[in-house]
Amino acid sequence: MSDLYLDGKFSRNAFINGKEYLFFSGYDYLSIHENKDFLQLLNEGLRKYGWLYASARISNTKIDLFEKCEAYLSELTESEATVLYGSGFSSGQAITQLFESNLENSPFSHPAILKKKNTEKDVRKWQQTCAETIQSGTYPTFASDTVNNFYVEKYDFNFLQTLDQSANFILDDSHGFGITGVDGKGVSSYIQKAKNINYSYTYSLGKAFGIGAGAVSTTREIANQLHKQPSFAAVTPPPPAQLYAFLHANEIYLTQLEKLKANIQLMAQLFEGIEDIKLHPELPLALLPSSLNETDFLKENCIISSFAYPDPKGPKLNRLVINAAHTENDLEKITKLVKKYLS
Repeated sequence: MSDLYLDGKFSRNAFINGKEYLFFSGYDYLSIHENKDFLQLLNEGLRKYGWLYASARISNTKIDLFEKCEAYLSELTESEATVLYGSGFSSGQAITQLFESNLENSPFSHPAILKKKNTEKDVRKWQQTCAETIQSGTYPTFASDTVNNFYVEKYDFNFLQTLDQSANFILDDSHGFGITGVDGKGVSSYIQKAKNINYSYTYSLGKAFGIGAGAVSTTREIANQLHKQPSFAAVTPPPPAQLYAFLHANEIYLTQLEKLKANIQLMAQLFEGIEDIKLHPELPLALLPSSLNETDFLKENCIISSFAYPDPKGPKLNRLVINAAHTENDLEKITKLVKKYLS
């Protein structure tokens, strides 16, 4: 099937050549793009800062918005310091570049943090290898996603608490920050931290918060090293109007998160007892059998996520991606269609 070109933005629905479809793809978990209160905050930010800050963070002329946002993100992630970037990919690349000479990746690592591909398929076996390496006293650095959004998995890192040797751990929380943990604060709010492990969190602000930016929350020492990289010093910073809206939208985000949680729970109820569907109680995703055909859903005015990953020549991964704007009727319709095509 050829690619689908949307007329414009998407939320619970999308339009193609003027025709409306229910939309179960993309990443707009909290459905911020359609939220009127958020758009009002965005307009306030535009009036104050414009749509672009056409300067560098190291310039002698500054605005304090970026530092305020970094301080807020440090508070949310319980970190000493945070460094903003233009995307989650950029932030992941920046932090892993610091340690790439001594970095080991987890299986299925996202390209944002991937420096050395790991052929191990079992994450638990990889964690066991991590523990053995750390206990050897070599002070290694590991990088892993916290959520595998393609296979609908959320990883547990509490095994680190049992270790007494030191290590660096880089956790990419792009698909967790904003929706998992306490009030959506992500992995930093639920991981049982070990004192001897140095944690750095890299993440996108786009998946849940609807902001075109990414960040690394880490120690002050590592943040100072990141500030010296060209990827921070020689680039245009994230759009300030969006960061202004982000800083003032906490109540909006929490309200949307409750809606999303209700939708996740409803989807689980509607798919209850169907072994061919993979779900997770905290994730707005459903992994469908590869045998299903996206064209069948399109004929019923529904769009699902369907593309091959990580091998573009491999079998397609079929998923439903839900968001806070989907209605009960939306979810009932798509789950009925899935059941129909599975039978």
